[in-house]
Amino acid sequence: MIAKPAGHTPPKRALIADDHGLYRAGLAYLLKDEFGFSDIVEVANSQEAVLALRECSGIDIAFFDLWMPGMLGPESLRDLRETFPATKLVIVSASEKRSDILSAIDAGFNGFIPKSLSESAIVRAIEIVLTAGIFVPSQMAQLPRATSTLALLDPAGPARQDESAPPPRLTTRQQDVMICVREGLSNKAIAHRLEIAEGTVKIHVATLFAAYKVRNRTELALRH
Repeated sequence: MIAKPAGHTPPKRALIADDHGLYRAGLAYLLKDEFGFSDIVEVANSQEAVLALRECSGIDIAFFDLWMPGMLGPESLRDLRETFPATKLVIVSASEKRSDILSAIDAGFNGFIPKSLSESAIVRAIEIVLTAGIFVPSQMAQLPRATSTLALLDPAGPARQDESAPPPRLTTRQQDVMICVREGLSNKAIAHRLEIAEGTVKIHVATLFAAYKVRNRTELALRH
């Protein structure tokens, strides 16, 4: 059994929307066993998911298969985000296409979890989302080759960066975002200044969290 993440008070209710019953059952077991969820609502299509979110109070996090019946791509994602602004929304998908991941993050989703990830990696991804982070697969990090093996957070848990280690090598755009974070700008303000999508900013910020092994913007702003 995987060690349970520490320092987190779990929500009580989650929703899993996926047309594959076995995957729903497996994810439901993981949520109960690893995070202590007391109630899991399972549905097989987007219509049932929307109805459940409207009628079942207290759903803190909802997982959606990207291409289950009723999901119509980016339009559906934006509609879900606008309709349920207080719920953490996460895509779980067999797709690992960059365009699908960007669509989900740009629509305001809190994460994109490929179904190919190991159980321990899925647990870590869910923990990131539950603790106010944004999870995207490591292949989206766009880090230089020397640091391309960094996950968004170490599956074993957050770790303090070795102060004696050389600073991560960042792309020009990541350096621009880092400067904005140090100035205390919001994602929206960064997007406006750099003339990029807010969802793209979120990915860059998540990448910087990974590169510097920090858990929030305050810690990131203090890095050199």
